[in-house]
Amino acid sequence: MSDRPQPDDDTRVPLERLVTLSNAVFAVAIILPVLGIGTPRLPADASRLDNLMALHQLTPGFIVFGVNFLVLSLFWLGQHRLLRRVRRYDSALVLPVILLLLMIAFMPWATKFAVVNDNHFIAALSYNVSMLACAFHLLWLAWVCRQRQLTPDAPLELRRAIVTFAATLLCVALSFFTPQFSQSGMALTLIGRRAPAKAKS
Repeated sequence: MSDRPQPDDDTRVPLERLVTLSNAVFAVAIILPVLGIGTPRLPADASRLDNLMALHQLTPGFIVFGVNFLVLSLFWLGQHRLLRRVRRYDSALVLPVILLLLMIAFMPWATKFAVVNDNHFIAALSYNVSMLACAFHLLWLAWVCRQRQLTPDAPLELRRAIVTFAATLLCVALSFFTPQFSQSGMALTLIGRRAPAKAKS
């Protein structure tokens, strides 16, 4: 038997629709950058060096895809852990989820802007502020789950969301001092993953 709480029959449908919408938006936002990479067209007599140079020109696109995939996966995991544990549907869930999805849909552009501009100050700041907005809405969602007692482990998920928010806030602060390495602040999220393990031991 799964330990996942089963919503009541009256709330199962709207909750499942909310989860389905979330998964769809995350999937599109994760896949979108790879569709923009493009495919080099070379003549039949192109040398190996020509092929390598053509691929090298696509490097920023591959970096955008990789960074975007990892960051959005982090936020998807946070939201997934919350929604899969919800005991019942509550209309208070809708606004934070929708606003989180709004920022998730924007992240591919913010990622591309940062990568193409070598993570210079404005590019890095816009990317980190976008991450901060995602983390804020994830924190809001976790807070709603705790206040409405919608999940059995809401305090734990709220703690994780706070750590993620603090990490993105650190990234924003680092943008003003070392923009090209400002995303290293996300390493702070490792604390949020280790804390539960220590609590159980």
